[in-house]
Amino acid sequence: MSKESMDEAMSYIERRRDEGNLRAYYYSFRATGDADIDLILAAVAAAGKGAHHTDGWLDDDYGPSYRDQIQEAADRAAKVRTESE
Repeated sequence: MSKESMDEAMSYIERRRDEGNLRAYYYSFRATGDADIDLILAAVAAAGKGAHHTDGWLDDDYGPSYRDQIQEAADRAAKVRTESE
């Protein structure tokens, strides 16, 4: 997976978060007001919208898998938290 493809995927997730789009197919989340946590929720919601079963979250045929996007969102949130300590 290239850094560019992950950056593109995360830009999409960030747009979903910024639009308050935390809806998956069968469920949705409420925004917490914390941009980093909401990014994780947006990534999980995008995964839920894109694949009805979690085994589909591993598919990386068209770019970073949903699992990798969720992990990237969590890694970014952790980095912000670590840097602010």
